[in-house]
Amino acid sequence: MEVIQVPQTSSEEMKAILEQQKIEAIWYKSVVSFETEGNVHRAIEAGELVEVEDGEWFKISERVREEFRALRPETADLLEDIASAWAEKMTEAGENMERTFLVISSLVRTVEYQRELQAKGYPAADGEQSTHTKGGAFDIAIVWFEKNRPAAAKKLREVLQYLSRPNVRRLSFIDEPTVGALHVAAYPR
Repeated sequence: MEVIQVPQTSSEEMKAILEQQKIEAIWYKSVVSFETEGNVHRAIEAGELVEVEDGEWFKISERVREEFRALRPETADLLEDIASAWAEKMTEAGENMERTFLVISSLVRTVEYQRELQAKGYPAADGEQSTHTKGGAFDIAIVWFEKNRPAAAKKLREVLQYLSRPNVRRLSFIDEPTVGALHVAAYPR
């Protein structure tokens, strides 16, 4: 079994992340969190969540548990839109897209799992406050691109910045540098 070393997020970084998550807490204040895996399963059956599979321009990390491969429909649509817009920008810039895709490192989580992540030192908001526990957020692994394909990381950030502008407002995103991820939350329609 692979042992995963958890990078410890500094208190300064955690404070900045939690400050940025306040907008998401406002957006999702009336949305109930998924306490258990059973809640997630029932939400999928009811159509409140949709199962997410690999897309043309993104892959779900093998570390994401099968029961957590789901999002709210509008959040799943946002993931597809981000990946497509990123691939288009990459192609326009003449970047080679062969075997190039975004890696999605987290989708929906239960409150219990969120608390486990907090206890291990991950930059995770309180269980009931996290947009992950409401199916409204996903994380994109970025560290490999930053080291090996900086143009890919830059293009992704451009897409996220555009989609987070006040006149567009489709998302909020937070850089989590210690864990090498970009946290993305969909603006609820």
